[in-house]
Amino acid sequence: TLALQDPSSLAARRERLVQLKKDYDERRDFWSKSDLDPGIKARLVEKSHGDVQRFWNLTEQSFLPALAKADTAAAAKSYAEITTAYTAHRAVIDEIVKQTNDDNAAAEAGATSRVKFFTIILWSISAFVLVVVGGGIAGVAKGVIQPIVRMTVAMQRLAGGELENEIPSLGRKDEVGAMASALQVFKENALRVKEMEVAQTSSARKSEEARKAAMQQVAAGFEKAVGTILKTVASASADIEASAGSLTRTAETTQQLSATVAAASEQSSSNVQSAAAASEEMASSVEEIS
Repeated sequence: TLALQDPSSLAARRERLVQLKKDYDERRDFWSKSDLDPGIKARLVEKSHGDVQRFWNLTEQSFLPALAKADTAAAAKSYAEITTAYTAHRAVIDEIVKQTNDDNAAAEAGATSRVKFFTIILWSISAFVLVVVGGGIAGVAKGVIQPIVRMTVAMQRLAGGELENEIPSLGRKDEVGAMASALQVFKENALRVKEMEVAQTSSARKSEEARKAAMQQVAAGFEKAVGTILKTVASASADIEASAGSLTRTAETTQQLSATVAAASEQSSSNVQSAAAASEEMASSVEEIS
């Protein structure tokens, strides 16, 4: 069309047409070797190829030579024939495109239907899995977590000294039951320890009471003995006081007697001196008499 409108550009248009024919041949070879639907491939590669061949033959053998000779009438006639071949070829291609689009639409509709179907299946499976998982979680929570929580509370109470509470899940034959049995052993040991502490406390209290009774008995005996001693001391003190009074009076009498004796001694001394003088005089008289 461009060559017909501008014959002066014929050389450039001729080169372009040669390249386009080469491109067509390459594409036809590619589709011939492809795995297209057999019906589509037959129309694309074989049915439309006759019109294409006619198109290129008219172009190369009639149209371009007429333009080269500046034969406008022959070029226009050849152009009309080329247009007829192109239109026939284009009709086949448009039919193939329409069928392909219809097939694609049907495939998309089928794919959409399958996607919806599989989506429903997927959501159903997901819901089922969710229910199973939820049931499993609920079963685990009821069968494991809740007993463990109750045992944790029981452990805390045991640690706080509350030994009267029952240990849960003792009858189970699984790991939870084993834990409960172990906790029951701890409880029994704690009860025995508590009983021992109570017995020890009672024994210590009895020992303390016995010690206090013995101390009270010793204190009573000591008090009694001290009372007796105090009474004896008081009695002895009274006797000592009476004896002291008597001794005082005796001392006074003795003092008086000592004074009398002293006076008598002085008198006796004077008398002795007189007697001595008399004796001397007597001796002298005896001597003189002798």
